[in-house]
Amino acid sequence: MVNGNHQSSSALRRINRSTDNLSTETTMSSSTMSSSTNDDDIEMEKNSRPSRQIQTSTTTNPTTMDSSDESHSSSSSSMKPEESGENDENNNENEEEDGDDPWADVDDDDETILKSGKLNIVDQMRQLREEGRYIPYEIETDHMNETIKRVVAAYEIIDQFYLPSRETWEKLLGLVTGLDVTVQPECFASYFQGVSGFRGYETWAYRFLDVRGRFPESGTLHGKFSSFGEWDECFELESPQNSATGLTVKSQYCMLEIKIPYPVVNNIEELRQVVDVNHPWFMKMKKYLRNFRLHNLFTPYKLIEMLQMTNGTIYRAGLCIPHLCKQYEIENLIQNLTYPIFRMPLQLGPKCYKIDDPVKFKPHQLVAATLITALIAFVILCTIIEFYNINYDRTTAKNNLKLGNVMFQHDLIMKPNLFLYSFSMITNSRSLFKHSRFSSLDSMKFLFMIYIHLYNYFNLQSTIGYVSLKRIFTTYPALSMRSDRYTWFRTTLPFEPIFIISGLVVGFNIHQKLKGSFTKNSYLLYVARLWAQFATTFIGSMLFIYLLPVMNRAPVWENGMSWLDGCLNPNIILNGLLFISNYNVQMGSMGGRHAPILPVCNPPTWMTSALIQLLVIAPIIVYIAYHLSKRGAYIYFLSIIVIGFLLNLLPFVVFGIKPDVHFLEFDTLYETIQSHAWYRYGTQAYIGCFLMGIMAGYLLVDFKILLRFEIETTVLVVSFILIQISIAVNNVFWRLDRPPSLILSLTWYTLIRFLGSVGFTGIFFLIASNRCSLFNRFLEWTPLRSMSRLAYSYFMVHILVVFYRIFSTKDVQSMTDSTMLQNFIIDVMFTLLLAYLFYCMIECPCVNILNWSQGKIFYDIEHVQSNEKLSSLQNKKQHSTSSMMMMANGGGAGNPLQMNNVSTVNDSLDQLNVSSPTLVANNNNNNNNNNNNNNGYTNSAYVSNGELSSTPPLNDRPSSTTPQQQKPSIIITDQSKPKEDVEC
Repeated sequence: MVNGNHQSSSALRRINRSTDNLSTETTMSSSTMSSSTNDDDIEMEKNSRPSRQIQTSTTTNPTTMDSSDESHSSSSSSMKPEESGENDENNNENEEEDGDDPWADVDDDDETILKSGKLNIVDQMRQLREEGRYIPYEIETDHMNETIKRVVAAYEIIDQFYLPSRETWEKLLGLVTGLDVTVQPECFASYFQGVSGFRGYETWAYRFLDVRGRFPESGTLHGKFSSFGEWDECFELESPQNSATGLTVKSQYCMLEIKIPYPVVNNIEELRQVVDVNHPWFMKMKKYLRNFRLHNLFTPYKLIEMLQMTNGTIYRAGLCIPHLCKQYEIENLIQNLTYPIFRMPLQLGPKCYKIDDPVKFKPHQLVAATLITALIAFVILCTIIEFYNINYDRTTAKNNLKLGNVMFQHDLIMKPNLFLYSFSMITNSRSLFKHSRFSSLDSMKFLFMIYIHLYNYFNLQSTIGYVSLKRIFTTYPALSMRSDRYTWFRTTLPFEPIFIISGLVVGFNIHQKLKGSFTKNSYLLYVARLWAQFATTFIGSMLFIYLLPVMNRAPVWENGMSWLDGCLNPNIILNGLLFISNYNVQMGSMGGRHAPILPVCNPPTWMTSALIQLLVIAPIIVYIAYHLSKRGAYIYFLSIIVIGFLLNLLPFVVFGIKPDVHFLEFDTLYETIQSHAWYRYGTQAYIGCFLMGIMAGYLLVDFKILLRFEIETTVLVVSFILIQISIAVNNVFWRLDRPPSLILSLTWYTLIRFLGSVGFTGIFFLIASNRCSLFNRFLEWTPLRSMSRLAYSYFMVHILVVFYRIFSTKDVQSMTDSTMLQNFIIDVMFTLLLAYLFYCMIECPCVNILNWSQGKIFYDIEHVQSNEKLSSLQNKKQHSTSSMMMMANGGGAGNPLQMNNVSTVNDSLDQLNVSSPTLVANNNNNNNNNNNNNNGYTNSAYVSNGELSSTPPLNDRPSSTTPQQQKPSIIITDQSKPKEDVEC
C-alpha cells in the first residue's frame, strides 16, 4: 500500500494536468467520468446491463489523467478516425457551452422523464438548488411558524423525489464534482476511485452505500430517531489498490445529524412568544400521537425545549466515507449540495471514527488515569507485603515446632504496618465475610441497591438513551405511562426503604453511644469523619467517570458521554463535595433552555447528598429524645414524623409547584423537571421516612418484649397490606387520559406515603430484632451477606455500567422486557466486579485510614494453628518448643490476648453499609491455652503510637513466671463494651 503523501502528490499531479485547457470544475467532472472506465468495460456493461442505462462518453479530452490516456488510446484503435474527430469536436463545443455550469456533466436520461412532462429528479434538484443557493445557512429561526414551513417543504421534496435507483445514485455522485467546495487532493482521489468502482459494478464500492443508515427507515413513525447502519462492517471496507494511482480506499464511520432550525429562547416568557399553539401543524401532530395515546403529553413548548436540548437534531444516520477525507470536508459537501434545496441543516459528528484511531486522553482524563494506575500499583504492593508476612508467620510456626531453624517474629523484613494493610486486598477482602449486628438489614439494603440499578437502567434508557431505541411509541417509554406492571419504575419505592434502614441503624447506634457521653467536640468529629469518608468515595467515583469516555467507541458514544460533562463543571463538583447536589436543579436559573448534561456529577449521588444531610441532624434528634421520659420520647418522635411528612408539601405551599404526577398539566419541560426535582430529589421528601427509621432503631435498643408468633405474623401481614395500598394509590396517577385530582395527589404525598413507610418500618423492625426467621435465614445466607458489604460501592459505580450499556450499542433496539432483563443480569455481574475493586481500592482503605489516624486497630491478627501432625510432634518436644515460644512472644508463652475479629471505630456510622463500626477486642482468655498443650504458634498484636508490633510495651510485658501466673497483655484500653464484630 502506498503511503498517504505519495497518494496525495500523485493525485494532485494528475488533477493539475487535467486543468490545462478547461475550467477547474468542468474538467474535474469530465475527468471523473472519463477515467472511471475504459471502452472494454463499457462494452461489457452494455452486454450485462438491463435496457435502462446511463449514457457514458467514450472519448476524453487530450489533457486528462494518465489512466485516461491509456484507456483512450486502446479504445481509439477500434474507432474510425472520422468518428473520433467528430466526437472530439462535439465534446469541445459542449464543454465550452457548459463551462460555467457545474451541473452540465449530468446527462439527462430520456427514460426517466415523467410522462407528465416534468423534469427528472436531478434536473428538478438542479432547479431547486439554483433557486436557493444564495440563501444564507441558518440553524435558528425567529418564529416557530418558519420552522414548520421549512419542515413541511422539505418533507414534500423528499416525498416527491425520493427515488433510490442506480441511475439516480450515479447522477448524484456525479453532482458532487461540480460543487463549489474545496477538498484536499487525497479526499477527491478517494471519491474519484469510489465513483469509478460504483460505475464498474465493483462490490466494495456498493458496500459503502449499503452499510449507511437510511432516512427515513422502516419504523420511523413508531418512534425511531436513529439509523446507525453497519458499524463493524464499515471498518472492514477496503478497495483494491488502484493500478494507476496506487491508492487504496479505506473507510471511516461518521454520524450524520439531521437538524431542523428552531427559535432560541432563554426563559419562559420568550418561549411563549415564539410559538403559535393554534397552528394547524401542531393539531396534526397531536392527532397523530393520539394513535399511541400520547397526545396529552405533547405541547409546542416541549417540542422547542427538546430541540434546544438536542441542538435541533431530530434524526441520526450513519455514513461510511473514505478515510482520507476530513470530517469538515464531507460536511461542507453535504451542506453545499442539500441546504439550498431543503434548507435543513445537516452536520457530521460530533466525531468520526477510524479503525486505527489512537486513544487520546484529555488533561483531566490523563490525571485520572495516572491516579488510578498509581493506586492500583500501591494496592498490589500492599497485598504482596501482607501475603509475605502471612507466609512468614506460618513458616516461623512450623520451624519453631520442628526444633530446626529458630526464627523470631521481630526478624520480619516487611513488618506489619497498619497504613499499608489499609490498602491490602487480603485485609479488605477478609472484611467481606465478617458478621455484624445488622447483617440482615445489610442484605436487604443491597437488594434495594440492585433494584435502584434496574430502576435507573429502565428510566435512563428511555430518556437520555432514546437515540438508540426504536418503537418508542409502542414499548416501554410509552407503556410506562399506561401499564401498571411498570409501577416499580415510576415511584419513589426504591428510595424510601434506603432512608428507613439508614435511620433505623443510626437511631440504634447513637442511642447506644449516648449512654456514654455526648459533647460538642464528639459531634464535630462525627460530622468531619462523615464528610471525609463520603467525599473520598465521591472523588473516587469521579475518577472512574473521567475514564469512561475512552473505554469504548460506538455510533452515539460521544453523545452519551456528553451527559456526564457535569463532572467538568466546577459548580456541580463543589455542590457534590458539599453534598447539596440534590438541589442543583432547584437552584438553577429560571428559563426554558436546557443543556444536554445531567445536573449532578455522579447521578445517583443525589441520594447520598440527601442522606448525609439527614445524618448530620440525626444525633441532635436522638439526643433530644434521650433526655426525655419514655412517654415523652414517644410523643416527640410521633410529632416530628408527622411534621416530616407534611414537609412533602413544601414546594406546593411555598412555590406553588404541583407534584410531578401532574405531568399532563405542565406545558413545558422546565415545569416538569422542576417538579420532579423537588418531589423526588429534595431532602424534605424523605425526612418523614428517615425519622420513622430513627424511631424504630431508638426503640430497638431497649425492646425486651417477647412477641407471640401470632402477633409477629399479624404485624408482617399488615405491613405488606400497607405497602400494597400505597402502590395501588400511586397507580391511579399514571393515566394519560386526564390528570389526577390535586387533593388526591397531596394526600398520597402525606398520608399514603406515611402508611407505606409504616409498612416498611414494621418489616425492617422485625428483621432487625430477629423475629422473622424465614426472612432472616435468607438474608443471613453467607454469599448474600458477603455481597451486601459491597452495597455502597455498588451504588457508586453502577451508573458507569448503565451508561456503558446504553451508549455502547451499535444498533437500535427495542425496550422489550426480555431484552432488558437479559442485559440487566449480565450488567449486575460486571457491576459486582467493579464494586469489589472500588471497595478494596477506595471505600475500605478510606475507613481504615481514618481509624488508623486515631490509633484504632482494624486488622485481624492471624492465628496460625498447627495441624495434628505438628501437634503430635510438639507434644514430644514440649520443653524446647515452649522456650522458643517464650522468646518469640517477648519473654513468655503464656496467654497473650488474642485479637480475633478486631475492627474499626467508625464514628461516622457508615450508613450505606449498615454495620455499626465499633472497637472490638474479644478477650478470649480461656483455660484452653492454660493447659500444657500449646497448640501451635500464636501471634500477639500490640499498638504503640499507631504502629502494629509483636512486642508488648514495657509496662505490659509479662513476667518470667509460669504460664498459669502470667496476666494477659493489654493491647488497647477502651472504655466501650465489646460489641458485635464489624468492619468497613
